[in-house]
Amino acid sequence: MIAIVLLLSLSATSPSAESSYPAPTTPDIVVENLERSLEELNAGEYEHLLDWSYLFEFAPEHEWMAPNGWRASQELDAIRRMLSGEPTRTGDVPRRVVEIELDLEPITDWQETDEDPLGVLRTWRREYASEIVIRFDDGTATFIDRRQVLTVVASMSEADLELSEFRLLRWEEEESVRQRFGRIKARF
Repeated sequence: MIAIVLLLSLSATSPSAESSYPAPTTPDIVVENLERSLEELNAGEYEHLLDWSYLFEFAPEHEWMAPNGWRASQELDAIRRMLSGEPTRTGDVPRRVVEIELDLEPITDWQETDEDPLGVLRTWRREYASEIVIRFDDGTATFIDRRQVLTVVASMSEADLELSEFRLLRWEEEESVRQRFGRIKARF
């Protein structure tokens, strides 16, 4: 009897609970879930979007912050702090993110690439014009307006060898005269 109660309580809090986000069965759904997870400040859903070999490449003017880019662990560490309301760790005044507005408008079609780190899965890349507004608890906001390049990788269903789900493999931030998203994330 105790074992049944324990199992029921574990299943009620299990992280495998159904998500309200659609399964990322196309590259476009990955991008839609990316936008939604940031706008809803949902680090858990954001985490589900990243491939194990994910890489965030900073804009050229900020490559010094991470010359080889950020891997998934660094990205998730910053995103969890940023979306959970923790204050920035750098800058003059610690600030907390209270809202993110993200609009990614495609500039190109999805183009198949050969960027899979293992060389066996299919990958696609697309360029976006982005407008990102990050509002902070002190009433200030940061406006980001720059080109972003997203690359997704498809996993294969073992049962029927069909494409099943997509994950974000790479996020490249291009040069701009305005604020960079990578620079904001690095403050967390």
